Amino acid sequence: MKLNLISTLFLLFFLSLNLSGEGLPDTSIYHANSSWITQDNKSIKLADFKGKIIITSMIYMGCKSSCPMTVAKMKEVEKLLSINVKPKVHFVLFTFDLKNDTPEAMKKYALKNHIDLNQWTFLTNKDESNVREVSTLIDFKYKSLPTGEFEHSFALVALDTEGRVIGRTEGSEMNAKEFSNLINKEGTKP
Repeated sequence: MKLNLISTLFLLFFLSLNLSGEGLPDTSIYHANSSWITQDNKSIKLADFKGKIIITSMIYMGCKSSCPMTVAKMKEVEKLLSINVKPKVHFVLFTFDLKNDTPEAMKKYALKNHIDLNQWTFLTNKDESNVREVSTLIDFKYKSLPTGEFEHSFALVALDTEGRVIGRTEGSEMNAKEFSNLINKEGTKP
């Protein structure tokens, strides 16, 4: 009877913990509890990236102008990372074209653009409100146009290992060198 009571108390204590947000700073985007689908059709949570420095942006696979430049800029940043910092960094691209950017379309895009999917993750969602939540958290604007295209921001955002925004570069003059310096500095912190 005593063992049963102890087991029950332990179970109640364990269930009372909110493990996904446990110990996170208030400004962490990892408090967003939505599930996302990767290019490999796997379900993940944003908190799954905890412990990595994240370089992120939002794109859509059908974009012919700024999105390819965003990806190219991210690849440039990746090349500028120090050999010691690169394993601590992960690149995450969120799509806002939920109708067309299926896991298969995202994976095809990644392969076409020679993206290392060990270092990069593409994410989509079935719920527009989850995408809007992330766009708000990283201060990224987008809107659908009647043509099926999108008008949107053009930016890279850096998150620390706890999911806090630590830097951004935006516009056609994105500075990959300065941005990678920020990441390299962050990656040397204990």
